[in-house]
Amino acid sequence: MLQLMYRIQIMGLSIVFVWIPGHIGTRGNETADKCAKEATERNNIDIPAPYSKEEMKSIVKHKIKNSEKKRKQDSTIKNNEKLIR
Repeated sequence: MLQLMYRIQIMGLSIVFVWIPGHIGTRGNETADKCAKEATERNNIDIPAPYSKEEMKSIVKHKIKNSEKKRKQDSTIKNNEKLIR
């Protein structure tokens, strides 16, 4: 999990964990609980996305590859600077 979070951070993205308080006493509580439970049992998400699953995988892989390449280049530059000193 930490490695995945690190890779996401390298891509310039951020992860935010947010505590969502319960909805006890809120009108429609049972409906909200039912919808939330149904959502966890589904294989697909009904939210339109601008990219297909394969396109998104390709984009993420490309970003990871580029960020790893840049990190290696930066590391090489730092090592060369140490040798010059």
